Amino acid sequence: MKEYSIIRSSRRTVCVEVNRTGVIIRGPFNLTDNEAERIYRSREEWIIKTKEKFSARRDPFEMSNSEKEQLRRLAKEYIPSRVTEYANRFGFEYTKVRIGSAKTRWGSCSAKGTLSFSLYLMRYPVECIDAVILHELVHTRQRNHKAGFYNELLRLMPDYYERVKVLGK
Repeated sequence: MKEYSIIRSSRRTVCVEVNRTGVIIRGPFNLTDNEAERIYRSREEWIIKTKEKFSARRDPFEMSNSEKEQLRRLAKEYIPSRVTEYANRFGFEYTKVRIGSAKTRWGSCSAKGTLSFSLYLMRYPVECIDAVILHELVHTRQRNHKAGFYNELLRLMPDYYERVKVLGK
């Protein structure tokens, strides 16, 4: 039995993802099983260390419904107003703000300009939350993570990388 899952899509690069449920190798449609196995073996030491970290700590998303609702309330109070503030300050346009309970990403920007944020962001300092907000706003102009995206993001928030360090990004 394989020790990992393979998810093929229209992406160009390969990444290895470790989460609580196991290991996922994400790659392009033409990624062969042999290539995936080679990549898994080349990253095996890192995979083992990362799995150990997961087993050593409590699930950060494990909380009562009342705790989750409190985070949602805080997120709805804080995030939309900060999105508006940054959009006005830097001239961004977006359609709407949505607060969800995503556990695998802090935020996203749809092609129609809807900005979505995880309520779990509210467990972090405002500097981190603001960095994620600006990251998603920049996606309204730059739809990818190429150099132009990071050039604009870092021009607007030079300490971006310091701010998101605590998020594990």
